[in-house]
Order: sequence, then structure tokens, then C-alpha cells
Amino acid sequence: MRKIFTLLIVAILATATSWAAEKTEGFETKAAENNCYLAKVRHKLAQKMKYEQYDPLEGKSLQERLKELPTISVGRLQREYSPKEETY
Repeated sequence: MRKIFTLLIVAILATATSWAAEKTEGFETKAAENNCYLAKVRHKLAQKMKYEQYDPLEGKSLQERLKELPTISVGRLQREYSPKEETY
């Protein structure tokens, strides 16, 4: 289970970095320093995994591993509001 979460975290970080490179209002955005740092961390992790022959999916596809996770059903969600305080 821990291996799956490690892989998912790496995938989430990759997605966040790609979002930062998208165009905003017709102007090219510049990758932030944090995104460059995260890219370096992902690269180091990938190199370490390759060097140690670490396969968090144990030869299966991501889809197959995700199907192994238990299905959780969530009841009806409802937004709750706190009572408004009067301001004077």
C-alpha cells in the first residue's frame, strides 16, 4: 500500500509542475523556483529507484494497482454553515 502512495505522490508532483508551465491570459508563465526544485527531487527519486531496481508497482500497471485498492462509499455530502454572527 505504501508503494502505491509513493508512486501517486510522484505523479501528483509531476502534474502540479506541468500546470505551472501552462499559458495564463495569453502570456507564457515562467516555472517557479519551487517547480524546478520538485523536478530535481523527482529526477533524483527516479534515478534512485532505477539504481536500486525499485518497482513500487511490482510489474503491474498503475490501473491494475489502483483496482486493488478497496472501494470506499461515501454517504451524501452536505455543506454546513455556521450561524452568522452579527457585526456592529
